[in-house]
Amino acid sequence: MTFTEQRLEALMRFVAAENESEQKKARKEIRQMLAQEPEAVVRKPEVADRNVEAGVRRILLDLGVREHILGHGYLVTAICAAVRKPELLRAIHKGLYALVAKACNTTPPRVERAIRHAIETAWERCDYDVLIGYFGNTIDPDKAKPTNGEFIARVSNIVRGELGD
Repeated sequence: MTFTEQRLEALMRFVAAENESEQKKARKEIRQMLAQEPEAVVRKPEVADRNVEAGVRRILLDLGVREHILGHGYLVTAICAAVRKPELLRAIHKGLYALVAKACNTTPPRVERAIRHAIETAWERCDYDVLIGYFGNTIDPDKAKPTNGEFIARVSNIVRGELGD
């Protein structure tokens, strides 16, 4: 397990803590990890991490989610986390949004709203053939656009497939 994965798991434990003592325990664990490997915090991302992020950014740009949209950064963070830890997709609101909010120093409702806006923008701007190419028969013509969770899950599955995982 890489240092980044260890930090991600410790952060997930902190976010999922149900009481103050569990939060203190998780916070102490994070501090100990940072004290053990301080150079890992500032090192360059691993090649696999860069490949995941590059793949996510390429797909989002293809779908019309431009980089100037606030939700773009949140989507990149959320999808990269979902690629590494697919179980985060089972708890979008309490797990994934909270994790992205902590990483981006904001709140989960703001993350959810910004991601929803980014997806709406993509659906308005993107060429229909490109949408079909990425989402195929998963597009429901009655609903018009996927939910945040459906969008994140689909793009993370595409990226995982490209990496051969």
